[in-house]
Amino acid sequence: MLFKYSYVSHASTEDFYKEVQVVFKNLWRERNNLGTFSLTTQLFTSEQIKTLRKSKKFKQLLENFINNFLQLEAEEQKEVLRAFIWENTISSRLSDINTRILCKEELPSSIRDQTKELFYYLYKERFRKKYLNTYYPIFYNRHRNRYCPFCGLEKIPAANSNKKREYDHILPKSIYPFAAVNLKNLAPSCIFCNEDAKKDKDIIFSTNINGAKRRRAYDYVYDGDLLVVDIRIENRTVFPNANGENSDWILTILPDEDKTRTWDEVFCIKERYIEYLDQHYNDWIKEAVGYCLSDSSLTDLEIKSSIVKMLTGLNTASNDNMESKLKLRFYELISSDTNSIPFQTIQTALNL
Repeated sequence: MLFKYSYVSHASTEDFYKEVQVVFKNLWRERNNLGTFSLTTQLFTSEQIKTLRKSKKFKQLLENFINNFLQLEAEEQKEVLRAFIWENTISSRLSDINTRILCKEELPSSIRDQTKELFYYLYKERFRKKYLNTYYPIFYNRHRNRYCPFCGLEKIPAANSNKKREYDHILPKSIYPFAAVNLKNLAPSCIFCNEDAKKDKDIIFSTNINGAKRRRAYDYVYDGDLLVVDIRIENRTVFPNANGENSDWILTILPDEDKTRTWDEVFCIKERYIEYLDQHYNDWIKEAVGYCLSDSSLTDLEIKSSIVKMLTGLNTASNDNMESKLKLRFYELISSDTNSIPFQTIQTALNL
């Protein structure tokens, strides 16, 4: 992440996950005493039994899961329990590449679909609808920075907005379904990061369960775990050549290390930043040059001093979001590019 999200406790949302934990605990304790699924206080509280009696869909999905679990061999049952525990100790799974985690495809084949269907339902029909709507305004008002922490370009919806609220499942629920309703596995994000860039990418393994394990900081982190990144624009002249052509953008993310490479791969950062530069190229260059040429009596040297002044102002805001950092690096490129180009030539080329 580019800046820190503080974990915001939310009692009802956390209690829902705790109820799921209790059912798993009871199921493990009573696994040898149960033949098939039943609405018994050995597994459920009286309130849970009332809820299940009211919802045929919920009851059926839970029954399918529990019956398939009870038919597993003892070692397979242990693997399911390990998967539930490991998928919900999220911080250690991300911070230590040597810790093991079980994904859905490593569960016994006879329970994979039932696990996915149950936890998808729990997230979509109960967790999100009933709890996240009240959680989001509390979370939003607790954080000063309104930008998406994954890209730094887009803002997350305001607390009173009608826009869809996006939650990144840090461990994707399609791969790690047991973590689907754990609030510590959810981080508000922009729609582009969640739906267009990351989608169902596995942030732990780069390709598949046999692939290399990624390094990535946990989203609710201490400052020392944040991504401290910079962008370098290379091999690009700001102003078109004699044929009106520009060279391609070449962006380098610094430092070049495992965490920043994971960030780029998962959220398509370079691709999106280059697209952002293309979108704002004309406006930014005209803003900079127009500012510098506002006084026609200035010499080229004085104009270059004006650019330095602009850069100083941008630099004070460059850590708030990546838009300002990209703009800063762009104006630095303008400054270096004007060393050999008279501003009168630039003015004519841009029709300023």
